[in-house]
Amino acid sequence: MSAERPQISVYSETGDSCISTIEFPAVFKAPIRPDIVGFVHKNIAKSNRQPYAVSSKAGHQTSAESWGTGRAVARIPRVSGGGTHRAGQGAFGNMCRGGRMFAPTKIWRKWHIKTNLNQKRFATASALAASAIPALVLARGHRIEEIQEMPLVIGDGIESLMKTKAAVDLLKAVNAFSDVVKVSNSRKLRAGKGKLRNRRHRQRRGPLIVYNEDHGIVRAFRNIPGVELVNVKNLNLLQLAPGGHLGRFIIWSQSAFALLDALFGTYKKASDLKKDYRLPQNIVFNPDVTRLINSNEIQQVLRPAGEKHQKRPYTQKKNPLRNNGVKIRLNPYARVLQRAEIIDAEKRKAGKLKKERVQFKASTKVAPRTSTTIDIQSLKTKFTRHSQCIYYQNYVYVTIIYDHFQLNNHSNLDISFEPERTIIKETNSPILSNITNQKTFITEIYHPKTSSTNNSFSISNNNVVILLRKLDEDSEWSSLKFKYYLNEDEMNGEEEKWVLTNENVRKCSELVEKQSNWSKASLSSELVSTQAIKDKDGLIVQIKSKQQPSIIGES
Repeated sequence: MSAERPQISVYSETGDSCISTIEFPAVFKAPIRPDIVGFVHKNIAKSNRQPYAVSSKAGHQTSAESWGTGRAVARIPRVSGGGTHRAGQGAFGNMCRGGRMFAPTKIWRKWHIKTNLNQKRFATASALAASAIPALVLARGHRIEEIQEMPLVIGDGIESLMKTKAAVDLLKAVNAFSDVVKVSNSRKLRAGKGKLRNRRHRQRRGPLIVYNEDHGIVRAFRNIPGVELVNVKNLNLLQLAPGGHLGRFIIWSQSAFALLDALFGTYKKASDLKKDYRLPQNIVFNPDVTRLINSNEIQQVLRPAGEKHQKRPYTQKKNPLRNNGVKIRLNPYARVLQRAEIIDAEKRKAGKLKKERVQFKASTKVAPRTSTTIDIQSLKTKFTRHSQCIYYQNYVYVTIIYDHFQLNNHSNLDISFEPERTIIKETNSPILSNITNQKTFITEIYHPKTSSTNNSFSISNNNVVILLRKLDEDSEWSSLKFKYYLNEDEMNGEEEKWVLTNENVRKCSELVEKQSNWSKASLSSELVSTQAIKDKDGLIVQIKSKQQPSIIGES
């Protein structure tokens, strides 16, 4: 829309001074709608067409009759006579040479298009508002670079000019003659048959001069190339927007410019000369969408434009079950699953896939020490051992039971618990009544970081748990030596020793697999299974837990 200006300057015929000012008409604030202007211009321009049609006799100015059937030729009417090539040729039909056209044009065609009156007034107001914007006038091709103000208003003395020379001098004085020169230089010979129909040349449009009363202004300006004149009461959209293009360069007389408010009205009152007409309202305050989008307020909240992606006209469909790239685009989590499978395969290959240790809590109804010990057949040796492991109060308890060849009653020795816990007394088992009279097991733990190597500890619930955890978590526990003390008759001052190392454990497993006649026992508990073998250095007990892969004990 045009800029908000309260007053417009009125220039003299000489163009050197501003003689007065005039109030800016409200019609120049009307909304600019190029779509409505183009539609109305097209309909109005159709009303100026001259009817045309072909002759009603064309194609029928010959004598021709059909030959009928039975001659093996088409039944189209044929020229009669003989002695010439024309005889026997088809006539009248649109498919025949020299025949009439199909559906000959008639002069009673609907040439004129009726347009709504309010729509025509809307288009006229839009064209007038566009003529006050210099950018639109320049875009249409008019040379107004030196014009002092738009719209250009000249005093009423312009309406009294009688001579063309005076009119040219006025255009030069207001710096509008350059637009006339442009029109004069654009005169070209028309292409086509319009040259034969009184339309031999074509040229651009120049300034439009709008006046209120004719006191000789028409005679003065009518012979200047490109200049058109129109009365302010007879404004025509064909002249305000030639070709439907907004931005015609208009030169106003002072009286014609002042009459616009009475002609079109204002936003406060209706028109005085048009019945029940009011200026159209703006749907948006600023119809310049480009200016709105590029404004700082909108650009601050918009994200930056991304790269342009042009869709290919044809895309080959690929099977996502076979094409890994398509599968990942459809399901990005498939890459995570593939990576997890590779890691699991590597762990299984390296033997590092550990089983989770599942802890089972003992039932409160059953005493933890009342689990039945599985007896095994006595070997033909002086020692027979098997072991048992139970879970109680978040601790692993190791029970080593042995049968001495001199003890016919097969007394059982339980060394799993610390004396201060008095778990044995709670069981009230008569088999364990002689526990205080028996020997105890002593172990030694060697740690490379400790200077002392005589750290003795008893096989108790707490120590066994610490030992088993360290064997799995800390690889620096290099060796564990268990000592079993026989009675004085069999001991002879010597100790039978066996060192707990990886090599000895491996040998243990091999011996268990090879010697099937040695005793093997599996406990009913879901927690552990045990094996016992006899070696030349002593009896070896191997305890395996489901929570930790290797729990090794040796006596």
